[in-house]
Amino acid sequence: MGKEYYRRKDERRDSPYEDRRGRGSGGGWQSDAVYAEQGNGYGQSQGWQDWQAGATRPYPPPTFAPQPPFFPNQAAPPFGQFDWGPYGQPYAPQPGPSNWQAWGPPVPPFQPPFPTPNLPFNDAPFVPAPAQPFFHPTAPTQAPFSPSAPFENGWHSTNPVRSGTRPPRSPARGRRDDNRRAEQDRPDHRVPLPYAYAGDGTYVPPTRRERMHRREGPAYPPTQTYLDAANGESETFETEEQVGTKEPVVLVLDLNNTLLVRGERNAAGSKTPVVRPYLATFLEYICTTTEPDLVSGKPRFQPIIYSSARSYNVLSMLAAINLIPPSRVPPPFDSRAPFPAAPIAEKYRSPSPSRSPTPPPRHGDYVYVQAPYKPEPSEGDVLKLVFTREMMGLSPMDYHGDVETVKDLAKVWERLGWAEESGSEGGRRATVTSRNGVEEALSPEEVARRDEMGAQRTLLLDDEAGKAAQQPYSHLPIRPYLIHQGHMPRFPYIPRNSRSSRSPSPISSIDPEIPSYLRALEVRDDHPPAWDDALLRSVWELENLRRESNVAAAVKSGFLQWLRDDAREAVQKAKEGKKVTEEMVDAELAKRGRMVCERLGIEVRRKWDPRWRQRVLQRREDMLAKAERAAGKAAE
Repeated sequence: MGKEYYRRKDERRDSPYEDRRGRGSGGGWQSDAVYAEQGNGYGQSQGWQDWQAGATRPYPPPTFAPQPPFFPNQAAPPFGQFDWGPYGQPYAPQPGPSNWQAWGPPVPPFQPPFPTPNLPFNDAPFVPAPAQPFFHPTAPTQAPFSPSAPFENGWHSTNPVRSGTRPPRSPARGRRDDNRRAEQDRPDHRVPLPYAYAGDGTYVPPTRRERMHRREGPAYPPTQTYLDAANGESETFETEEQVGTKEPVVLVLDLNNTLLVRGERNAAGSKTPVVRPYLATFLEYICTTTEPDLVSGKPRFQPIIYSSARSYNVLSMLAAINLIPPSRVPPPFDSRAPFPAAPIAEKYRSPSPSRSPTPPPRHGDYVYVQAPYKPEPSEGDVLKLVFTREMMGLSPMDYHGDVETVKDLAKVWERLGWAEESGSEGGRRATVTSRNGVEEALSPEEVARRDEMGAQRTLLLDDEAGKAAQQPYSHLPIRPYLIHQGHMPRFPYIPRNSRSSRSPSPISSIDPEIPSYLRALEVRDDHPPAWDDALLRSVWELENLRRESNVAAAVKSGFLQWLRDDAREAVQKAKEGKKVTEEMVDAELAKRGRMVCERLGIEVRRKWDPRWRQRVLQRREDMLAKAERAAGKAAE
């Protein structure tokens, strides 16, 4: 029964009128479906029979359904001027599909509103609201691009664009490296972004990135013995001979955003860091040795690197800026390789159980990591110690996560042997304990001796104050060195295994000891970060703090603010009462740091010079030979 309708196979999913009786033989899509039609045809005359036969979908609505008319002023009196009768229901709905009201619920008649006695009647004529004028934007006061900003292809665009059609192929085996793929032919994929400059052309420095994870381990407050040492008094030494009577200041240096910045937070970015301006001058200053220090046998500073990055990345950055000999960079540590009999790894106890899905190689309660770097002065090392992420006592979850870390300087003081009595036998302890076990491993006298000595002769140069949460008065602040992604320099193209290129590598021509894959990059001169002089200001602050007998007490008493106020007074005298800005004070502090370097015979260089360490070692040899000749003449 019913009208047969044949569909194509590709329209099976579009069949809403599938009859349940047709599921057996034809699958419900060939010949057993019943459909209802509207109009004067089969579906209109036999609609009720089709409905009883089992049509599986309601009938479609009619094409026309009368509705009450809409009157704009129907709510205003007097009522009754319109006859609402024709718009009511003139007849009752009849059963059956032939009646249009059977296709859906009946339309209720529109009821006119009734007057409300509580509301007063307003017989005023209807007055529409005045039309609003069209919006006419004012002309912009600034140009759509800043004329003072450096122009590059695509810098004013919302999305950085490529200057070429496609990136060049990387050199690989079987692929020829010739002069056609030179450095100037490579497209610049990292163009300056528009938010680096404001509308008036002023530079907008980037913001610090946010950490992705929350720290699992606790952050411990400063010890009472450290606070007692910081509450003491500091004496200022006038001569270098008096400074030589005290232990040299241990200068703990941070790497990322302090001395340099990495374009990528991985091994590749660690091999090509972007150095801060005047970095070569700053490193030459802290590693230099003067004649009075040669007599006392003590250097000006004891530089120590303390970074929260992993050991291999830290050593790559140090080799790139020539702080350690590149030949001493060990290969990457393979955690899956078996441990040989030689002690190439140290074990550190994890302070808390880990919930990390990818923990480091563990053996019981210990975590085995790469052995720390041991500087050798006989091989040209100028560092005292190198601290990495593996030596911070982090839990496996914090070690693998992107969390905020705290640099506990007590670990540095223990490795320096300051917890032991002077002249005691045995030297430094052989075991390395976690931060929550330091008080248990050391006696109260040793803890007091360690904290007192560390507070008096330790400074942490770091751009984040939170890193020095456990020793807050040993922190020497510095402005963070941040670079927009569009201002990051490009790594120059260096041919590898090239047969046609006979010229030596530009890096090897500067220093044959530096491999071609290690190089410190610089920001171009047309970008504001290239003129940062924060390291020169740090030179002036360090030169004054090294003359203090207790640097923690000096910092707590406001010694750094006193240096800044003294520079502000000098600027006010020079400007004769004019307004003094903070930029003028910074320039005065940098000028004084430049004078300190010139007095020590250090050439002030804003550009990066990879041979700074060779000059330091050569100056040490010359001064030592001069002191020996003077001692020989005095003996004669």
